[in-house]
Amino acid sequence: MPNNSLSKNLASALVGGGLLVLLLSCGLPMGIVIGLRGVQNAVNEEFRDLASDISGMDAESEPSDVDQRVQLLLDEANEYVSRGDNKTAVSVQSEALEIDPQSYIALLSRAISYRNMGRYDEALADANVAIALKPGDALGYQVRAEVWNFLGEWDRAIEDADKAIALDPTHPGTYFERGLAHHQQGVLTAAIEDYSAAISLRPDDSCFLHLRGQAYNETGQNELALPHYDSVPRFAPTRPDPPYPRGNARYGLGQYDEAIKEYGEAIKRDPMNAHAYSNRGAMWEEEQEYSNAIADFRAALDVDPDNHFALRNLANALATYPDGELRNGKEAIRLALKANEFTSVPKCELLETLACAYAEDGQFEQAMKLQAAALDAAPEEDKEDYRDRLNLFNDGHPYRMSVDE
Repeated sequence: MPNNSLSKNLASALVGGGLLVLLLSCGLPMGIVIGLRGVQNAVNEEFRDLASDISGMDAESEPSDVDQRVQLLLDEANEYVSRGDNKTAVSVQSEALEIDPQSYIALLSRAISYRNMGRYDEALADANVAIALKPGDALGYQVRAEVWNFLGEWDRAIEDADKAIALDPTHPGTYFERGLAHHQQGVLTAAIEDYSAAISLRPDDSCFLHLRGQAYNETGQNELALPHYDSVPRFAPTRPDPPYPRGNARYGLGQYDEAIKEYGEAIKRDPMNAHAYSNRGAMWEEEQEYSNAIADFRAALDVDPDNHFALRNLANALATYPDGELRNGKEAIRLALKANEFTSVPKCELLETLACAYAEDGQFEQAMKLQAAALDAAPEEDKEDYRDRLNLFNDGHPYRMSVDE
């Protein structure tokens, strides 16, 4: 935390323990939020590539009548998957398995559909049967690794990805899955290595590029991160360019004006993007454009009343901004209390925000209790700042953000 200032929260691709701010609609496991709505498409494309490889394994032999009937049904199921109708796809895939209960590709096809529907136990069951049928084939392990990732079982995902790579090191999606697991664990060097391996096998995949760029963001290598986002065509219909890592990289480089533009572009493309509003508000704060910052924090909460980043940032703003006309202690308390229901932000920071809100409202005894708790929970390197604010409240003074910060 910078001296004499409260830290602010950006909705990054990885927040709260590895890869965070959770938007499961992005198609990533357990909370990766970088606007990568195309990640699911990338995974499905990788699966279709592998499925195509497997379906051609016995090309030299004449397909039986059973094989042909199963393949026709799987082709039909793939059409439903491409339309997002996984429920119907499962029905058709199940019909194929009634014809041939030991169809490796039908089992894995249905596992993917179950995964798309969030029915992870059933996906695992199908993947397990498929692996038992062909323990020497990589695809089964890759599919199961992906399901483990969605379940947050990072060690198991890595174990299965290791097996798949040992069997066949030529599929980029397997490195991608292992990279995701390493990323979630915060092992960023290993994640970057895996993303790099995936990129070497498929250099133009925006998903792989974005995730490696995000890993560079997480390690503070913002100069290395930016080209990853610039290299991907904007407005691609299935893989839109994500605003979060671009804006956050600009922030890391101190390029606040450029970061504001990045988040502005995100808002133009998706006016319901609460994280983009909240992040842009944080950049306005850096520029000391406090009215604009508050407007964006409020816009984020209009879109998503439970957006914990916007809740905390707006509470900070209303409690500590230098312009008295912008402050509102009672509203800051309400917002900070709600923000404290979430765990994606360090507890010491949430407690301090609430302490500042009570101090702004003149409730210094409560502010001191909360600030003392925040001090106890703060990292050693930040304790001096927390102690300074505790002393401030003890003297009966609220905290004010300095105009020169």
